[in-house]
Amino acid sequence: MRSDAHITFAGAMQWQKQRCEASGSPVAASMLTAITEYVLANPALLTRIGSNVRFGDFIPLRLMAAAHFIALGRLAPELALYLPTLGGHADVHHPRFAEVTGSALEENPLIVDDFLSRIPQTNEWGRTQALRLALDHIDAQTPIALREIGCSA
Repeated sequence: MRSDAHITFAGAMQWQKQRCEASGSPVAASMLTAITEYVLANPALLTRIGSNVRFGDFIPLRLMAAAHFIALGRLAPELALYLPTLGGHADVHHPRFAEVTGSALEENPLIVDDFLSRIPQTNEWGRTQALRLALDHIDAQTPIALREIGCSA
């Protein structure tokens, strides 16, 4: 699909969800489902986002990043309970997940607006090449702990 093509909000969310499922990201796929369900059931949020979006604007990734940021900042502590990136392990298939995720977005409109205005950072594997070179120079027996501090979603 062309990046300047317009698509329904639900269509954009479904497309991204399928990509997450295909790449082995079930929590991201579930979060996209939760956001879609909540937004479609709450017209005020849909009005702010728009029922038609430009495909290349990556609205699903922007919303998912906003929700993760909100949980990361403990502005929605219950949402953090679902996200493995924050130590959570609650069932993302539970109906409560959609309510918790959607509420986090609705209760933090300034954060959502900020993330909707930004181009999302996607995980580009090529950026890991410098890390790979550095790790090649460390003894394989040396314990190493890596921490991702710039998670985009």
